[in-house]
Amino acid sequence: MQLATSLRGNALAVLGDLDSHKRRNYESLVDALTRRFGSKNQTELHRVELKNKQRKKGETLPELAQSVRRLSKLAYPDAKNDLQETLARDHFIDALADSDLRWGIYQSRPRCLNDAVKTAIEFEAFRKAENQRNINKGKFVRTVSGLPREKSPEKQVEPIAENFKHVVETMMGAIKQGFENIQKDIGKANAADKKPARKGRARKGDDYDKCYNCKETGHFARDCPKPKPEEPAASKTVQEN
Repeated sequence: MQLATSLRGNALAVLGDLDSHKRRNYESLVDALTRRFGSKNQTELHRVELKNKQRKKGETLPELAQSVRRLSKLAYPDAKNDLQETLARDHFIDALADSDLRWGIYQSRPRCLNDAVKTAIEFEAFRKAENQRNINKGKFVRTVSGLPREKSPEKQVEPIAENFKHVVETMMGAIKQGFENIQKDIGKANAADKKPARKGRARKGDDYDKCYNCKETGHFARDCPKPKPEEPAASKTVQEN
C-alpha cells in the first residue's frame, strides 16, 4: 500500500490498469512497473535511439559525449566496460554531421570515447582559428596617414595585362600585313609567268603568233621548217637592182 500511494504520473497510470486484487499485491505491482519502466525491456528502444543519435545545433562536444555514454549503458547494460567504451566511441563519431571532423577523428585512431572527444575539440579549435585567420587576410590593409593605400594584387595585374594585350595585338597586325604583302607579291609573280613572250612585231586577232609561210601557230615565218614559196621574177629583179 505504501508503494501504491507513492506512485505518480505514468507509474500511477500503470497502477490504474491493474485489477483490483493485483493492486494490493506487492509482487504483481512490482512486475507491472518493471515491464513498463525496467531497463531490460527498454534496451531495444535505447539501441534505436543511440543509432539515430545526432549532434544537436548548439550542443557542445562534451555534452554529446555524455549523452552517448548514457545511452550506451542503457542499450547494452550487460556489456563489459571495454565494449561499452568502444560502442560509445563509434556512436559518438557517427553522431557528428561534419565529415571532415569525423575523418580527422578516425585518423587519430582514438582508443576510447575520451580520446575521441579530445581530438574533436582540438580539431574544432584549429579550424576556428584558421577561419579567423582567413577572415583577417581578407580585410583591407590599414595604411599610415598620408601614404597611399596599397593596391590589391588584382589591381596591380590589370595594367600589365592591358600592356601585354596591346603588344600582342600590334604583333598580330604586323604579321597579318606582312602576310598580305607576300600574297600580293606571289600573285604578281604568277601573273608575270602566265604572260606569253612576244617575238617580232605584235599582231592582232587570229594572226597573233601565226606563221606567214605555213599559216600555223607556234612559230614565225623566219623559223618555219617548211619550204618557202618561190618569189616572182619581177620581185627578184627589183631586189637585184
